[in-house]
Amino acid sequence: MEHKLWFMGTSYVPGEARTLIDNLEDSAHREMARAEFYYFRGESEKAAEISEKYLQDEDLVFRMSACLIYIFSDFSVVSVTPILPILAVTASNI
Repeated sequence: MEHKLWFMGTSYVPGEARTLIDNLEDSAHREMARAEFYYFRGESEKAAEISEKYLQDEDLVFRMSACLIYIFSDFSVVSVTPILPILAVTASNI
């Protein structure tokens, strides 16, 4: 799995998204796909809760994916302030 925002770039049969995600072998990719799924369903709190776990992941692309989901999940649900230092360190690694 090359990119981390896997769910967004995947086609699936309507109504089968959860099954598709549940069948992912890698647990971290499964969780990130689930965060994306919740984001697109408008379940901001769930998306933020899952993606927050990966904000300091060692993998730069995974960390950036988590940041995107976390930030955009809902500004009324999460505070962007805690991830600003993470974004600064991430940007310096690019």
